[in-house]
Amino acid sequence: MGHQAEGPQWRGTYLTAAKELREALAGVLLRPATADGPARSGAITLDGDPSVLETYGGLLDAFDPHFPIVTP
Repeated sequence: MGHQAEGPQWRGTYLTAAKELREALAGVLLRPATADGPARSGAITLDGDPSVLETYGGLLDAFDPHFPIVTP
C-alpha cells in the first residue's frame, strides 16, 4: 500500500509502519517487558533504566490476540 500511495504523507506512514513491523518493534510496543531481547541484539536502543519497562509491562493486561470478534 505504501508504494501505491499518491500522497507523500500516506506513503511515509505506510512505509514506516511496514518497517516497524518487519523489525518487530510492534511487539515491543504491545509487550514492553520484552524490549530486552531487541535491545541486546541492537535492533532498538534504550535510554534510561530498562527495568522500568519490565515494571510497566507487568502493569498491562495480557490478552489473547485471537479473541472471537463475533460470538454466536
